[in-house]
Amino acid sequence: MEHNKNERILFADFLARFNKRTGVRKDAIFGGRKALMEEIYATGDPIYCDQSYYAHFDHLYPVRKEGEHFVCDGYTAFEDWRDCHCYTEYEDADGNKAWLMTGGRYD
Repeated sequence: MEHNKNERILFADFLARFNKRTGVRKDAIFGGRKALMEEIYATGDPIYCDQSYYAHFDHLYPVRKEGEHFVCDGYTAFEDWRDCHCYTEYEDADGNKAWLMTGGRYD
């Protein structure tokens, strides 16, 4: 399966390719979100966002940096998206890594 880290991907295809969790998980709540996003983005490994919160989505969207902000699926200043950012690192059979980002709210 070919993989372009700049395009959205079916969630099922992501899990089929990156089928092993590495055990690395990081999260940030409130103020540390952008710093953690910068740290993970600097690895060069793709970051995909699971935007599911109230409903389940079948696609994951890439997180990209444009200027000083991160963008994802039309959202600008994505580092401010939701209250909590959680990242889980996955790996494929060839050792390529990708991050799955989820987010939550503390209402």
